[in-house]
Amino acid sequence: AAEKILTIKDAIEYIEKNIGLHYLADVLRDMAVVRLNNPESSLSELAEVIGLSKSGVRNRFRRIEEIYTELKEEIEKNGSC
Repeated sequence: AAEKILTIKDAIEYIEKNIGLHYLADVLRDMAVVRLNNPESSLSELAEVIGLSKSGVRNRFRRIEEIYTELKEEIEKNGSC
């Protein structure tokens, strides 16, 4: 079973370290960068910065988490990417 990730920031940093943020779609990469630059901000604050609704931010984070989970499974299965 996949363990719950610590934070979305951890997931973003994991993706960045292993395959690079350029792998993400533009909208997800923008969201990832905003999160990394504003690690303490609430969802509302992030939504304001990027011009989305809170649910828009949540959806993008969910998509980033899915990519993180797939990548982590891939790496653990193959030993590398």
